Amino acid sequence: MLTFGQSILIAIISSGLAAVIIGGFLTYFVNRKLDRNQRIMEVRREIYSNVHEELAGFFDNATNDARQKASIALLVLYRQIQLWASKEVVGQFNIFWDVFDKKNKRTQEEIHREYTNLIIAMRKDLVGEDIDKKEIRRYGKLN
Repeated sequence: MLTFGQSILIAIISSGLAAVIIGGFLTYFVNRKLDRNQRIMEVRREIYSNVHEELAGFFDNATNDARQKASIALLVLYRQIQLWASKEVVGQFNIFWDVFDKKNKRTQEEIHREYTNLIIAMRKDLVGEDIDKKEIRRYGKLN
């Protein structure tokens, strides 16, 4: 038969061991989720940076060869955006794509507005903050 002191000691040790085990599992799952989110953000950062760079191929100071390469690259990036981007960025990219499509005959102002909105949406997804539209500068016209 165990004494009162031995019973208390066993209770303390077993509860401490249980706490260590539960704490270990919680730490593992939290770290796993954080690691997953970090990897997703790294992929998004790369995709968004590539989208921004490829859009430069559509300004009037770009060559025809650059425009053609940018068109192909944007189609590939669009498929990646559908998989990896936030809901807001996917929606804004769709709006931009529709406005940017030449057969829709949009004004330069409409194209610039949606370009700016796309950049802001991607930035907000990555860094979690807005930037004033006046801070997004474009040099040349989007063609």
